[in-house]
Amino acid sequence: MTKKSICELFTKKVAEFMDNGYIITPDSFAGSDGTSRVDLAKDDSFIRIYMDEMYNRGVDILVLVVCEKKMSTREEKSIYSKDLIWTNDMEVVEETTFRILNRYHGNTWYVTEEEYREIMDRTKDRRNNRVYNFGYTTVRLPEEAKKIVLPFINRKPKCKSVKVKDINYVEKYIYADRVSYRVSCRNNVYALH
Repeated sequence: MTKKSICELFTKKVAEFMDNGYIITPDSFAGSDGTSRVDLAKDDSFIRIYMDEMYNRGVDILVLVVCEKKMSTREEKSIYSKDLIWTNDMEVVEETTFRILNRYHGNTWYVTEEEYREIMDRTKDRRNNRVYNFGYTTVRLPEEAKKIVLPFINRKPKCKSVKVKDINYVEKYIYADRVSYRVSCRNNVYALH
């Protein structure tokens, strides 16, 4: 998902609370520290929804957090008069962490932690299931195979005039991950993939 998709999630989360009667309180956290946040209040409940990019243990992450604080009557009255409420005084209700999966030509792609773990598990399984057996098995094919491979041999350089009688043999090479064919013709061996 892109940053725009995450911003849409952020907007939906704010809209959910606003649909439940919360209103935005713009003065509850002054200053600019690079964190995107929206503060909402309703009766004695104060909600802060924020999105922050950080560097954690060698990994770039983006966190979407919903925090809540139950306010006292005094705080409830002064919330609209530029009183600050600090994030570390609040209880985290919901937190979604996004990892940067790829940065490509200015576009950054994010995935959730669960999706990231699934991708890493699949990558590990694929890596572990690779067969590094370079051995092969050879099978000499019957005379009918010469007729089948003749059109392919005629496409090769200097082989336009080859006839079925010029083909000595056709062999099939079976590797762990692929199959190829070799054709002996006029004292040369040609590979067909």
